[in-house]
Amino acid sequence: MSEPTNPNADQAEFWNGPGGETWTTQRDRFNTMLRPIGIETIKRAQPQAGEHVLDVGCGTGETTGDLARRVAPGGSVTGLDISEPMLAEARRHNEGHDVPVQFHKADAQVHAFDGAAYDLVFSRFGVMFFEDSVAAFTNLRRALRPEGRLAFVCWQSVDRNGWVHVPRDIVARHLTLEGPGDDTTAPGPFAFGANGRAAELLSQAGFRDVHVEAHDTEVVMGGGGSVEAAVYAVTDQGPLSRAIHDAPEDVQTRIRDDLTKALADHAHDDGVRLGAGVWLVTARP
Repeated sequence: MSEPTNPNADQAEFWNGPGGETWTTQRDRFNTMLRPIGIETIKRAQPQAGEHVLDVGCGTGETTGDLARRVAPGGSVTGLDISEPMLAEARRHNEGHDVPVQFHKADAQVHAFDGAAYDLVFSRFGVMFFEDSVAAFTNLRRALRPEGRLAFVCWQSVDRNGWVHVPRDIVARHLTLEGPGDDTTAPGPFAFGANGRAAELLSQAGFRDVHVEAHDTEVVMGGGGSVEAAVYAVTDQGPLSRAIHDAPEDVQTRIRDDLTKALADHAHDDGVRLGAGVWLVTARP
């Protein structure tokens, strides 16, 4: 599928490069972390047997599979993403469903959808990366049938997400980290973090009956298991890993020691759990 323009070129480059590689190689870890939140979002979306669903930013396809099981028999699910490596992984994990499941590489901001084709547009953390969010949501609204609905989940601000700021604050004791920048609404995981931001964008895009619910939960770090696994997720897999590995070895050792002590306070039987705040969003076209 070709796109008329490519306004999200930087995002496409990242998700077809290091971002997509990270997610495909660490699929199980990320899905362990995010699956409970995805299930909460699906509850709000209420997919029904026979419905046709668009999964935006489907990534490696876990939510696509969850949706497919809920729209059988008679429905279908289309997974949409700009990352070919992630889509290839999604195809491998989504064979044999009872309803048609297909995956397309496309940019939801500009893709020419086939009229009002979908009963539900769904996304688990896949709609915060558009260069023009109003244009993207407007395009997605056109893809919905008049009686259809939109449901997605996005992160609240960083200060509401301990899984981000707890390890970051510890690493910042030892290293000077690059700040988030002045524009907190720039494309990225926390672009809709401010209270009211998602509702404002959806209203501008022509959606109605917009409902935004604050949901506080916890996520399991490092795919579950030991404190050591959670520390490894921060120092060797996460967004802080490059800065940590560029530091002198003695500094790296102190960072790992401090992380181990801090994360041990959050250890449970299923692994290290830290706080997470999300917005559960629903709307109608």
